[in-house]
Amino acid sequence: VAAKERYACYFGNCLLPYIDLLQGQAAKQPAKAAAFQSEAFAAAQLADSSVVFAAIDQLSARIAARDPQIAAIARDQQDHGEQILRARAELAAELGKKAAERNAARAAELRHKVEALDAASAQQELQLQDRYPTYAQLLNRQAIDVAAVAKLLRPDEGLLVYTNLITKGYSFLIYKRQVQTQVVRVSKADLLQRVDDLRDGLTVKGQSLPDFDLQASYALFHDLFGELLAKGKHPGLKRLIVVPSSALLSLPP
Repeated sequence: VAAKERYACYFGNCLLPYIDLLQGQAAKQPAKAAAFQSEAFAAAQLADSSVVFAAIDQLSARIAARDPQIAAIARDQQDHGEQILRARAELAAELGKKAAERNAARAAELRHKVEALDAASAQQELQLQDRYPTYAQLLNRQAIDVAAVAKLLRPDEGLLVYTNLITKGYSFLIYKRQVQTQVVRVSKADLLQRVDDLRDGLTVKGQSLPDFDLQASYALFHDLFGELLAKGKHPGLKRLIVVPSSALLSLPP
């Protein structure tokens, strides 16, 4: 039912305008760009999480717990999570309107609603972690933020993450405690076709292996990561940890 709602995010349909909005705000407010980019990175992770499976896991865990108190807290957390997603999507839609059409009072109301829901959810999570730490760990599926990733990387390491949102995608590079973003104007259908074409050059046919299309491979690399990994842009970057998604998972490193 929730997947049919206008702002339900179970299949990422509200993530695209939200991430676009964050990218726009990062360009308009350079002083706050890092915060906007970090939020975009966290939001993009939701697109690659199997929310349906996560929901099933959560429901199964809730039933298996056989504890009414745990079940009540977990159910409230799920409900709060859905409310937060809808409120954030509504806020993104309001802020995305033209200045003349934007309702400042409505935007302020939605900001307050999101903050209140976030606070309530955090309080419930603390309660669950305090009383049932093992169960809380099972339920915890939070997106990891840029600061947490940066702490795990060595000075010469970077993390490259790609996510696709049907009509286009985003690539994120975390390096030296900062995140940079590239908008990838390649649809999911186009990506599938291009990867499929490349895989033809990796499949043995008869007694021989066909020529691999290096030009097409480089073109895809450029479209996905060219801006982030331009030659000479990161001279200290020696090791890259790549987190692919979608059709890229079927290509070898």
